Amino acid sequence: MKNTCFILSIVIICSCNKDSDNSIKPSNTKLIGVGTLLGGSVFTIYEDGSNPEKWVDFDYTNGKDPVGSLVESNGKYWGMTLTDEVEGWGVIYSIDLNGQGYTEVHNFDYSQGSPKGSLIESNEKLWGMTWGGSNNNGIIFNMDVDGTNFVKVHEFDGVNGSHPTGSLVEFNGKLWGMTGEGGSYDVGVIFNLDMDGTNYEKLHDFDVTNGANPFSNLLAHKGKLWGMTSRGGVAHDTYSGGVIFSLDMNGINFMKVHDFDITNGSYPQGGLVMSNNKLWGLTTFGGSDNSGVIFSLDVEETIGYTKIHDFELNNGGRPYGSLVESNSNLYGIRSDTPSNSPDRIYGRIFKLHNDGTNFSIVYDLDPHTMGGEPSGSLIAVPIK
Repeated sequence: MKNTCFILSIVIICSCNKDSDNSIKPSNTKLIGVGTLLGGSVFTIYEDGSNPEKWVDFDYTNGKDPVGSLVESNGKYWGMTLTDEVEGWGVIYSIDLNGQGYTEVHNFDYSQGSPKGSLIESNEKLWGMTWGGSNNNGIIFNMDVDGTNFVKVHEFDGVNGSHPTGSLVEFNGKLWGMTGEGGSYDVGVIFNLDMDGTNYEKLHDFDVTNGANPFSNLLAHKGKLWGMTSRGGVAHDTYSGGVIFSLDMNGINFMKVHDFDITNGSYPQGGLVMSNNKLWGLTTFGGSDNSGVIFSLDVEETIGYTKIHDFELNNGGRPYGSLVESNSNLYGIRSDTPSNSPDRIYGRIFKLHNDGTNFSIVYDLDPHTMGGEPSGSLIAVPIK
């Protein structure tokens, strides 16, 4: 009986968080993500791995192949899918905060293209980007936070950028973003525009040497914008390159601060996050098993890159998207194992402390009960 009680106490401690006074409390945060297998899904789980629940099954009639992450706005969660049965170009959808009330809000058409990245809320509107459109290079759009008044505010033309990636970010009174192609060298640009959608300006052309093909968001930190490219730099091969860079808030003084390589991580497909006075990120390739790494970047005094964790392909490698912080932990998601593996993993949520220690597995996704092969990044929201 003593052994049984001891085991139960371990389970309780692992499922809870400690306050600063060392008291025990239940998990107070849940994680929400999207999967792409079997049409796609929206799922949620508490940060301690308990209470897994699938909120939405996509079946083509209500959208298919969700992209990006959800965003909370106007009392709902908002997201997008890559395709649907109406026009075939995807939808914008909303979900009530309790996971009910799925609603198709907008069906994209040929002139608007298919969505990429995630929506953001800014200036009382929802903003997003697509690939396609009249020039087949993508557009920037906005709509009211109640889902009405969809407006195409900018159309990319190749010269000023093509195929936008990641999501827009609000900084210094403007909206900033990147494209994965187009510009002077056809490997992407950094741009901004006014908060009303006017005055689009290309600020930087990537040139391979200083990075190419960004696939993420920018991050504002201490008067600078920080970002990554998936290719380019010193090791500019398809999956063994990429860089971390910064630029000033006025869009000048671009500086490459780190070259990725096959040893220390390469080909990032997400953005940077700030936690515990460091920038943190993921790469999809590179590391000891060429299956991706978790890294941190110290930018407070001298810029120092540190590889924190090497993923293994047979144990669920190739992380995608960005990390998210909750209660001094960083959470992420990865999905890749060999398709012929008897223990194939369709998605695995992991965490580590924001000092780089205590890496652990939170939950393994199942495509039938929760969804699999996740897209975008997790979001962390309070349990209500």
